[in-house]
Amino acid sequence: MERHISKKIRRSKSKHHVRGLAKRTAEDDARFKESLERLILKIL
Repeated sequence: MERHISKKIRRSKSKHHVRGLAKRTAEDDARFKESLERLILKIL
């Protein structure tokens, strides 16, 4: 019976997993582009 209960607990934990990152927005893309351009110009 203990094995059965433990299995149920393990299974229930997997249903409540942590969500991933939020989707990238257009603002995030613009910020990344600006940062990348600055980095490239700094290297050159």
